[in-house]
Amino acid sequence: MRVLEDLLNKRKTTNPEERKIAALAERELEVIHFVGQGLKNKDVSDRLRISEATVSHHLTSIYRKLEVEDRTSLVIYAVKQRLLVL
Repeated sequence: MRVLEDLLNKRKTTNPEERKIAALAERELEVIHFVGQGLKNKDVSDRLRISEATVSHHLTSIYRKLEVEDRTSLVIYAVKQRLLVL
């Protein structure tokens, strides 16, 4: 229940970057984590036990939600927003 409350509170924020991040699904955050480790889609799919096509769909959704263009800009964004610690 606490996780749900935290998510709802995150969604109420006025900070546009926090709002973008709050829109991410848990699985999308996992994908970001593995991309930040330098893994390719195949490796991410193996780790998460999902298809490569699903990883690709997650990345497309992540790019759209965070308004980034590619893996490199995703990692830069994630580090700046403290979604990843390198």
